[in-house]
Amino acid sequence: MKLLAAILLAFAAGPVAAILIHPSTHPWGRYAPGSWQTVRVTTKTSGRDGQAVVRIVDITTRLERLDADGYVVSREIRNGDDVQRKKPVKYAWDDTLFSTITAEKYSLSEYHIENKTYTCQTHQLMTKAGADVKIKAWYSPDQSPYFLKHLKKVRGRRHETIVTEVTRLAVEKEVANEKFVCWESETIASGPKRKAYTTAYGTMRVPGGEILAETEIIDNEKGVLHQVRKELIAWKAVRPAGAGVAGVLNRENLLPNGDFETGNVTPDNWQTIDGLSTFWVPDPDGERGMVLKVDTDVLQSQAYDWWVKLAAGASPLDAPAKQPTVGPKFDTLAGLDGVWFWSDPIPIELGQRYWLTVETKGSVSMFIWLVGYSKKPSTSFADEAGAVREYIANATGGPGGIGTVPSKETDKKGFFHRYVWRGRMDAGQSGGWQTFSRRKKPFGPTRFTPNVNYVRVMLYPYWPPGQIYIDNVRLFEYDPDVHGQ
Repeated sequence: MKLLAAILLAFAAGPVAAILIHPSTHPWGRYAPGSWQTVRVTTKTSGRDGQAVVRIVDITTRLERLDADGYVVSREIRNGDDVQRKKPVKYAWDDTLFSTITAEKYSLSEYHIENKTYTCQTHQLMTKAGADVKIKAWYSPDQSPYFLKHLKKVRGRRHETIVTEVTRLAVEKEVANEKFVCWESETIASGPKRKAYTTAYGTMRVPGGEILAETEIIDNEKGVLHQVRKELIAWKAVRPAGAGVAGVLNRENLLPNGDFETGNVTPDNWQTIDGLSTFWVPDPDGERGMVLKVDTDVLQSQAYDWWVKLAAGASPLDAPAKQPTVGPKFDTLAGLDGVWFWSDPIPIELGQRYWLTVETKGSVSMFIWLVGYSKKPSTSFADEAGAVREYIANATGGPGGIGTVPSKETDKKGFFHRYVWRGRMDAGQSGGWQTFSRRKKPFGPTRFTPNVNYVRVMLYPYWPPGQIYIDNVRLFEYDPDVHGQ
């Protein structure tokens, strides 16, 4: 029965924490204390007379506490009127029981699922838990369910090996009258006399993850001894109220004022508008609140002259009237610089991926850049625009001077001077309002640049010369169950 107990807890508990593992990649870590799930465990045992004995218990697992290095859960096992309450137990973020670690090692490797390859961090360690325990976990911070493979070897009196591997990533299952898109995993637990085979399904939408598991326990001599089915019957998901829950960010929009609804003259949490190429206006269709309007059909020479004054403290309400432009309009912002509009810095988490969406209306093409920094960057006007900074530095206050700027050499990708990472998404040319996202490739600022601590969103309309309206810029922690694989 020890092997059966190990299987029953293999998914609700279950390998050692490291700073590389972020809580939000765990199906308990992304929720707040007070969350719980109840599974119904039906066990059919072959009796000596050939008759099956059926035992049904309900197991409720509650999240008691989240720490930086793991989580604490308690369990209640109900069999009819008989209720057993277990003491709270702490697990690391890769589900290893907290015990004395005697050795620890990390490396990089790959794991394959359905002909796709995923880069993983492998965590290998030894513990002392009544016997020598060797654990190896394959952790991919870019792919839910993140722990794609887990190997546990126990030596000594409790000699056993447990291997869990994710086999499919998008399987539809209906449990507790709700449909889920799940990952599928296979577990083989081998002891000296018995083996157990489990197929399980999990989702990040439910605290604890697991919603369905079927296990068959086979004795080497007697054949099938137990058939176990675990099925989710109820749960409660409490979302973190903010960034203070084990460091897990609020899973709402991380970009303050992404809908441009608050501000005074210029929207809060963004750079200032200039009143010449960028405007904070009511939606002209009357269907939304405030939106950002961008006009790329502005002469570069006029814009630069005005930006000198804006950088010195002028109000966008005092912006000059736009000068006429003529074809082919290569001397406009559309043809040279584009128009940039930056958010304030946003702190991010190591290992977390991010999902960015934006809504636009208009015929102008646009890039949306997510730009990463190791230190909190300046938010002064034009701080990231090297050509504009140079022009401002060389300006004497008179007209002209555009020749001091290497405008023809200005690359539309070349505005960033202090970044350590950047990612791009295309948008615009939408006609009516349309939502854009980078569906197949969420942003991973720390995947190869772990020193990224802050990001800024840069909205960047460019060609052709014209106007575009922008609204509802949203940045979320990426959740494949919500945003898709």
